[in-house]
Formats: sequence, C-alpha cells, structure tokens
Amino acid sequence: MFIGAYVYALVAIILRELDIYVDERALVLFVMTVIVLAVIVIYLIRWVLHLRTFDPDVPHPEMPYSPHVLAKVNNSSTVCYR
Repeated sequence: MFIGAYVYALVAIILRELDIYVDERALVLFVMTVIVLAVIVIYLIRWVLHLRTFDPDVPHPEMPYSPHVLAKVNNSSTVCYR
C-alpha cells in the first residue's frame, strides 16, 4: 500500500511538471491525493490497532509457540523428568 502511494505521488509530480495536469485538472489531482492520504491514514490506524492486540501471554493462531506457552512446556517437562 505504501509503495503504491509513493508511486502515485511520484507519477503525480511528474505529470504536473510535464503540464499534463493543467490548472483545470488540478482539482482532480488534489481530490485523488486527499483520497490516497485518507486510505494511508486508515491503514496506519488499522495496523496500530492490530499491533495492540499482541500480548506475549495470550497465544495467537499466527504464533502458536508464544513465550508463555513455551515456558509452560519447559516447566512441565522439568517436572516429568524429576
């Protein structure tokens, strides 16, 4: 997503400098830029909220061997060998 936004900005700058987007079309370019920025902000907020869900004490489906689970396994195997 972020690479696409970078490419969009680069293409927009190039088109503006080559006078392909003249002043009559500048509003279209501005509206598209605002939309792209809004999408980036939404994705950043979603990503931060996703990062907040990580907790080392709660195993996640993506991370079945979390440190908490591994500590339990190590403790129970020590008890079995005694």
